Amino acid sequence: MRSQGDLIFTLDIGTRTVVGLVMRYSNGIYEILASDVAEHEERAMLDGQIHNVNLVVKQVNKVKNNLEESLGVKLEKVAIAAAGRALKTIDTEEALEFTEKRLITEDDIRSLEFSA
Repeated sequence: MRSQGDLIFTLDIGTRTVVGLVMRYSNGIYEILASDVAEHEERAMLDGQIHNVNLVVKQVNKVKNNLEESLGVKLEKVAIAAAGRALKTIDTEEALEFTEKRLITEDDIRSLEFSA
């Protein structure tokens, strides 16, 4: 099986389903290469909260395995979307100051994200 390379693997773990998507970003465009959806077999999640970890993991693994098989790629890095009333969020601001004009790099952006 090939490595993930520059492919983007995402999972949306919802109350009723787990949705997986693999895409590639090139020239400002996201190209969807594969997707898969698995419904929770029973009420493993309620209002966005996991109530049965094992059942959720089973569906996550099912989606991941289906995507790996269809693409022939080992997926090891993932971006996850999860929501629910129990999640706590905050608004924050952060800034970087530069002494001279220069191009902003991905490292600059990551630094801001981690600082925030």
